[in-house]
Amino acid sequence: MEKPRSLSRDRFWQRNVISKQMRKIVKIDIPKSIEQEKLLFEETWFDKLQSIALYIFFSFAIILFSSIYGVKSTNSNEEFYKYLSAFGIILFAYIIYRKATEKKLFVQESNFEQEKNNQILLQFAKEKSLEIFGQSKECLIFNRAKDDLNTNYKKSMIFLLDENKIYFTIIQDGYRLHLPVLLSHYFLKKDIKKLFLKN
Repeated sequence: MEKPRSLSRDRFWQRNVISKQMRKIVKIDIPKSIEQEKLLFEETWFDKLQSIALYIFFSFAIILFSSIYGVKSTNSNEEFYKYLSAFGIILFAYIIYRKATEKKLFVQESNFEQEKNNQILLQFAKEKSLEIFGQSKECLIFNRAKDDLNTNYKKSMIFLLDENKIYFTIIQDGYRLHLPVLLSHYFLKKDIKKLFLKN
């Protein structure tokens, strides 16, 4: 396993936290991210272009499926496509929603101070066999493979620590588009809540 990067706050702002496979997380603004409860970092023009492309693609798909859903059905096959279109509309609308909110930080309160919370999260990463990609007093980044078939793309869990509170989210990268996670954030939120209730 690659040795985790040890990053002070100053270096963390100055340095690109990236790998060849993962989405770029550059110059996280820790104080503003905590204040706004939203992950704020310097995105590349390509990342911004990908986000715009994703919104356009799935918005177009919703319009297309809406037009199919609006057609009056005369047989069972058309009725099936109508229900399929309804499912597509809901799914694509949810993907757009998740993309718009993927940087929102969840907040978990703890009975401990920052240093102890840092240790608890590092132990959590070890137990879950997560790659400790970035490590500092105020920020931790854990990686895991997006799926078992393709380990080149990652899901990244970002934790920002402030006194007795932990702010966190999970984002992922992909080959063409950085699709948002659809369910992983619920599982992570549940795991972190359980972790700090246990300690």
